[in-house]
Amino acid sequence: MSSRNDVTGDAIATRTTSDEYRSGWDRIFGKKKEVINKNIIPKMVHPDSVGWKQPNPDNFKIDDSFATMSRKDFDELKDYTYSNPSGVYVGKVWKAFLAGRTWSLRWYGHHEDLNSCSINCRTIVVVD
Repeated sequence: MSSRNDVTGDAIATRTTSDEYRSGWDRIFGKKKEVINKNIIPKMVHPDSVGWKQPNPDNFKIDDSFATMSRKDFDELKDYTYSNPSGVYVGKVWKAFLAGRTWSLRWYGHHEDLNSCSINCRTIVVVD
């Protein structure tokens, strides 16, 4: 049964949404931006990342300033104090010694530009 206009009695026909309609909607109302939680290290799922070995980031406790981890996980992190690892994949983690004072956990995270990754860092606290 088709819908009818209550006043004229004409049948109401609905068309499919066009690209022009979608872009106009986005221009008027804006696209919803995905909220990125900067305290969660995403899973590393890129097919080219299979050769990269790292501790399970789910073992880390991360807040806005610190990343707490075990000595075992700390020792398993690769040290890139003087560079960043090649092969940029969301979820890749490593450590760096900053200014000869403190260890920092670093990871590639999601970025608003889908062709880029963010580089996130937190001061490492090792607990046993």
